[in-house]
Amino acid sequence: SKNFDQAISRQLDQDWHKLKFSTRQLVNDLRTLRTLFQYLIEYDCVSFYKLLLNIQASSAASRNPSLWLLTPAADLLFRKAKERIYTIQKPRPTKRQNNQIPVLSANLEESPKLRLLRTILTEIKSEWEKNCVRKSYLSQRNRGGASILVMVKDKRTLDIARSYLVEGKDRTM
Repeated sequence: SKNFDQAISRQLDQDWHKLKFSTRQLVNDLRTLRTLFQYLIEYDCVSFYKLLLNIQASSAASRNPSLWLLTPAADLLFRKAKERIYTIQKPRPTKRQNNQIPVLSANLEESPKLRLLRTILTEIKSEWEKNCVRKSYLSQRNRGGASILVMVKDKRTLDIARSYLVEGKDRTM
């Protein structure tokens, strides 16, 4: 459920002050994990990784850090988020040089949602042009194509989608 952590908080609200700290921490961790899941879909790879690092830093600075950050699953999450941005390529040693320096290689993963949006818009454009040629009424008025309405959740998503479609994926990151 979308608001699973909120439902648990409501159920526990009456006795919140009686609960052990570890129980309250688990509820807060559930909220954090649900937010991360939502942002994994909404944010680009760089913003998501920055968010993960902020969560890690704030948890490390707190008196009682989140225990989920110490799990192998959290380690995997951080590793995969980093791989979406860059990879470290270790060159093979040769007879002349045994200790070659690893190379940092940018690997900015394109947002699947934005890639799908571009694919759909390209498909609409090609269908439009094919229909115009087939019906041979590609007049001066119809050359620009049809207006397409793209619905987004919020202004941030609108800015990202506009930047992606106008400037391309490399400039959006």
